Amino acid sequence: MRHSIFVLFSIFLLTGCLSRGQLQDGAVTNARTPQEKRDVLLSYATGEHSASWERSRYLDYGEEDDKFISNLVITCSASEDRDCVKTFYNKKADEAEINFRKKCFSDNNCKKNLLVNENSRDLNQQYNLLISYNRFQSGDADYMARMICGAISKNQRAGMPRNQSEGIIRGISGIEPISRDILVKIGDACWVLSSYGYHDPMTLLSSPR
Repeated sequence: MRHSIFVLFSIFLLTGCLSRGQLQDGAVTNARTPQEKRDVLLSYATGEHSASWERSRYLDYGEEDDKFISNLVITCSASEDRDCVKTFYNKKADEAEINFRKKCFSDNNCKKNLLVNENSRDLNQQYNLLISYNRFQSGDADYMARMICGAISKNQRAGMPRNQSEGIIRGISGIEPISRDILVKIGDACWVLSSYGYHDPMTLLSSPR
């Protein structure tokens, strides 16, 4: 009985001395499939170290095949860096996005659809941010956004370069700094959308006022 207690106590002490990386590596080693090994690593990446957002961004452009997971395991299985999995997915997401955009931009239709979707999303986000920030003067903010978008779109069709839109917006007096920065982004999105045939980009707002 004493011998059994001593053995259990020794195991407890040894386990308590294992580092986080060693515990994680042991759990990964015991996992059977590549997917289970990935899930173990993801389970150790919690709280502020979670890789959920980075993984989601990667999956927009790439896939977790056996080669990908093998590299993840080799890189992070025994790592003491709590952000290892997060950093790994973030790096792979950047690489996958660059490759996707490079391939997409070689095809005019793919490039158009991508830029229209991205700038339509940006226009909606910035417009909603502007209205929220100016919630007590939302009517004035809406009017300003539509006026600027219309003017930038018209100037784009007249041949104005994209890099001139910011200067025009920053030259308008009476707008406080935060709203002005938001309007610059709205103007830029409107320029791109106008260049792809949307004469009134504000019609792309998901919930127009």
